[in-house]
Amino acid sequence: MPSASEGGEFQVSAPEQARRDPDVVVGTPAKILDLTRPGGRHSVGPMRPTHEDKVKREFQRDARMSYERIEWVVVDEADVLFDPDFALWTEAILSDIQKPYNLILTTATISAHLSKYLSTYHPNLTRLTTPHLHRLPASLQTEYVEWDRRPGNRDPMVLRKLRDTWAEEARQHPGWKEKSKVIIFCNRSKKVEELGEYLTREGIKCISLTSESENRQRGSNKHISAFLKPFPGANRKSPIERDSENSPDVLVTTSLLSRGLDFTPSVRSVFIVDEPRNEVDFIHRAGRAGRAGRAGKVVVFTDGKNTGAVLGRRAEFREKRTGGARKISAFDAA
Repeated sequence: MPSASEGGEFQVSAPEQARRDPDVVVGTPAKILDLTRPGGRHSVGPMRPTHEDKVKREFQRDARMSYERIEWVVVDEADVLFDPDFALWTEAILSDIQKPYNLILTTATISAHLSKYLSTYHPNLTRLTTPHLHRLPASLQTEYVEWDRRPGNRDPMVLRKLRDTWAEEARQHPGWKEKSKVIIFCNRSKKVEELGEYLTREGIKCISLTSESENRQRGSNKHISAFLKPFPGANRKSPIERDSENSPDVLVTTSLLSRGLDFTPSVRSVFIVDEPRNEVDFIHRAGRAGRAGRAGKVVVFTDGKNTGAVLGRRAEFREKRTGGARKISAFDAA
């Protein structure tokens, strides 16, 4: 059984301490490959050169888990696990499991890559769809900011909007002891690192996180614990949260963190600086704020030439939010 520990981490009893073999194993593709392949997940595709020595030491060992007697495989968030960041690992796992087995995939959208994979390897898969499943929280305000087209002004615009957001909060809520936390979503890891470095140079307490980040700890969320709600039973504040002087105020990341994490209510704003891949990706990013009925804001930075398309999408999101109860003009005021 899992048990909560300091900082919201879970510890799982070793298999030899369990009364019987587990019936269900839940894990990320990387972790499952770590356990089932002698070379771990790094036996799939090339190693990252900067981590080569560490990888060899850590993963040159025997497999510790078997796929024998597997009857059911569930791939949750399949649209994410079949995108370029995870597809190689996900497909490796499915290819290792001996057929026949039952396969269930849950997904918000079906990308071209996922559609091709299903058509090739699972052409008879039954598809069940649910309309109006994804909606923006009713408590979430949306603001659109048009980029300054002059070269080199995009990062300063993000910085200025951050400071304006905190200044507005201070005026409206003078009793708040701490400023709110902000999550900034970019499409590419390189942009995440560049923007994070810029904000840090400008005095913003910021952490940047991508799938390749050196500060990302395998099997742990402690590095971003200041942005997460603690698990029930865990200490209410992690060491990072207790040290408010050094606690980051801004998290810059990709869609890596747009799902599957329960963010603290102090995350009141989300900035989207790159246009999401699709509507569902937008909803997942925007929905990191305004959770559980709390007030929140999503700030969307947009190129002027795409303003019409963005506003059109905005209307579609509103219709989903209201269940299509009324027709909404793309140019309605927020």
